[in-house]
Amino acid sequence: MTKVAICVCTYGRPPQLDRLLKELADQRWKQLGEPSITVVVVENDAGGVAEEVCLKHIASNRLSIIYSLEPRPGVAITRNRCIEIAAQFSEFIAFIDDDELPAKDWLEQLMLLQQTTEADVVAGKILGRYLNPPPSWLVGTPIHDTGPPVAADGSTWGRSVRRLLHPFPALASVASGTRVDWCDTGNVLLRTDIVRRGFRFDETIGHLGYGTDTLFFRQVARSGYKIVWSNEAVAYHEIPPERTTAAWFIRRSLQQGFCTVVVESRFRCRATRRMKIVFFALTAFVDVMSGLAWAFVNATVAAVSLIADRRRYVWHMSEAAWGLGRCAGILGMTVRYNRRAASPT
Repeated sequence: MTKVAICVCTYGRPPQLDRLLKELADQRWKQLGEPSITVVVVENDAGGVAEEVCLKHIASNRLSIIYSLEPRPGVAITRNRCIEIAAQFSEFIAFIDDDELPAKDWLEQLMLLQQTTEADVVAGKILGRYLNPPPSWLVGTPIHDTGPPVAADGSTWGRSVRRLLHPFPALASVASGTRVDWCDTGNVLLRTDIVRRGFRFDETIGHLGYGTDTLFFRQVARSGYKIVWSNEAVAYHEIPPERTTAAWFIRRSLQQGFCTVVVESRFRCRATRRMKIVFFALTAFVDVMSGLAWAFVNATVAAVSLIADRRRYVWHMSEAAWGLGRCAGILGMTVRYNRRAASPT
């Protein structure tokens, strides 16, 4: 029987964790035989408030659960603790966030596609579910959804023009089984062999809030492992009211712009020291100028849009923040965004 570890990192969300564990206990198996499933819950909080939730579900005998406490703060540290536990007994590791709920056939769909494609990693889509009605500017936008990580069609110039003219563009669409170069940990299945070969989440950037999972799976893909996308394996992300404000969205874009530079820096070409200095100086200048220009253009458009269209205003302000975040990263500045201060990670 195939052994699967479902890894859940949790911090300060006992009610959400309780709902998630209930849904994991109710997973349906219609096309595959049910594997041996163990849920690995690692709590990143010295208070240990999630342990009681886990003990309740263990007592129900519906789930096999391993609970562990990781007091050192940081999502990368917590993820590493998860995979180190899972590597002791599993053949596959699935990740899902503690504020998500899986579709009834979530795990089966991940494993079905893995068997069909013989992929090393299968990533699925995440759809946002608002706990309260969102503001009108947010209705119909995909900002809390996660689509396949593929580049938009067309040239860089063409994509930039479209982002200026069409706020909150639709997510990319690809067929299930399409190979991708990275993914995140919100909805993913991977061979445990990847972990046993030494791959870990980078704990040196765990404090930044974003990027550790992107970096992990980019490194996995670069090493020759096959990552594919699934449209059928769906998880639903519960969106609290504090994540529906313009300020939150703009702040997130600033941090994401910064973190993209940090991740990209890990993949710079290897060359002599002098070549590195010249290459970095030239590319840094171009990137900073591009980032500043993008920020200026979007801030200008945002000012014009403020009078008539709040949706466009929020979008262009977030794009300007993204450009400034990239500039900060390129110039070696630090953008610290403690996601725990606003909402648990």
